[in-house]
Amino acid sequence: MSVIRRSCLTLHLHTISEITETFEYQPFRQICKRAIGFVIHKKRPGLSGISNHPNTIAPFLSAGLILSLGFSAKTASHPILLRLARLVLLAGLFLSFSVTSWITTLAAFGIYTFLNANNYRRGAIQILTVITISLVAAIGLQTLKSGFFDATGRDESLSGRDELWKVTWTEVKKKPLIGHGFGAFWTEGKGRDLVQTWNPRQTHHAYLDLLLDLGFVGLIAVMVLFPLRLFLSWFQISGTAKSDRRRAAAAMLAIAIGNLTFYAFSQSYFLRFDSFPFFLLVWITLLFTNKDRHNMTTEFKDESSIDHPQTQRPLICA
Repeated sequence: MSVIRRSCLTLHLHTISEITETFEYQPFRQICKRAIGFVIHKKRPGLSGISNHPNTIAPFLSAGLILSLGFSAKTASHPILLRLARLVLLAGLFLSFSVTSWITTLAAFGIYTFLNANNYRRGAIQILTVITISLVAAIGLQTLKSGFFDATGRDESLSGRDELWKVTWTEVKKKPLIGHGFGAFWTEGKGRDLVQTWNPRQTHHAYLDLLLDLGFVGLIAVMVLFPLRLFLSWFQISGTAKSDRRRAAAAMLAIAIGNLTFYAFSQSYFLRFDSFPFFLLVWITLLFTNKDRHNMTTEFKDESSIDHPQTQRPLICA
């Protein structure tokens, strides 16, 4: 059974199970519990058990949630369906227990809000950002970090990632220019030789793994090919604030930036076509840069209901 099918099935079973628990209908709840046992990994809680790692299914749900913000209602039923879909995706993301994807989603939502805002609201967001940074500096980053990990029940070493990063950075410095060769570093048992206590097969850091494979030459090439192209293309296809095109472009760029920052600092996915975050990055880059073939200009209107009140769609009453 594919990961996507298993995720949908498990999410529905979990939802039905919780509903039956609310109404204290135990026989049906037991049936759901048994069905869940066939599709999940018993040692992993929630939806994280439907794949070999919580960060496998969570990026699907995170991307779907953020990209749904770029959809515009076309009929009377669309707003209701969009809200239901977002609730399901949000519930699934929570049940994945992937803190990495939670943080990535929150960051992407903030970026989307900023990109889709008009100049006045952007100014207000920038002021709030400065105030937030000032508060963080006053409280202390280490204090907030400790409080966050205590609240989420995670260890501050990020499951041993800090030691792994130190060791692999030493390996990066041995061949900093062109690296050890694409796919040549993580041989069988290499991780255990490096850290002794466990057997990692990646650095859990996209940029470190890229440096290990291709060095600084490869890192610069990838940064030019993806993030730089995205940012340069933004001004060509973004459209006006609050327009359909702006919402769509903002949602895509937001999830791309979220994956390039927070998710990339926890999972390795660059140049891995079996990794959904890299597929998503390639797809968004092609949509942004493939002029006249991405249908951005035809599928999404560059009209703002604020700037063009005469084109505003009628309000849909629930």
